[in-house]
Amino acid sequence: MKKLLLVVSLIVGLVSSAFAKDMSVGMYYVFNKTINLSNHNLVQKYPGQTNSSFQNLRNTCGTMSALAVHNYYNYKMYGDIDDFTRDKKTIENAIVDIFHTTYGYNSVRVFQKGTDVKKLALYRWGWDIAKIRSSSSPIYYDYNKMIEWDLKKGRPVIVLLKSYSPMNNHKIQHFVVIVYATNKVVAYFDPWDGNMKTANKQDFLYSWVNTNYAVVIDPR
Repeated sequence: MKKLLLVVSLIVGLVSSAFAKDMSVGMYYVFNKTINLSNHNLVQKYPGQTNSSFQNLRNTCGTMSALAVHNYYNYKMYGDIDDFTRDKKTIENAIVDIFHTTYGYNSVRVFQKGTDVKKLALYRWGWDIAKIRSSSSPIYYDYNKMIEWDLKKGRPVIVLLKSYSPMNNHKIQHFVVIVYATNKVVAYFDPWDGNMKTANKQDFLYSWVNTNYAVVIDPR
């Protein structure tokens, strides 16, 4: 009996250790849950949307991605999603305010830069971590570093996709949130339609902009 308990303890310890080394598995399920709890309201284009609302939100992929990441951390730390994400109109109002007061743009139709998302996390939310990643920086950010440095530590990664690529069939570049990745597949949140999706690794690598541009934000 003692031997059986010892074996069970060892197995639990190994599983716990593996999970501690790779938090992205749990992150996928929590992130997906927050998207469902917010009724997929973090979305640029939705059925029944008025033309004026669509014009306001069509270029907001960077900010919408950041709000999804904020929702994830809020649920993880406090057990609930951000209250304003329960309604599409309050999300739209929040985005308009962010564009005007945080980014300093006169219109919400401006395509955001990674530096805008960084400013949002650092100065509006007061978060501790907001980093621009890319292959052109000294660290040479790539697929493996995205997994080891960020995803396995439980940090979603906002990445920029090329236009007209397997993961983005639009004529402009597009931000999405990577929440899980292996040597074969990636799982991500797409703010265009507010859904969680998957893609194979090769399609992702082809879709990711050549500089491997990404933004990592974290309140801790």
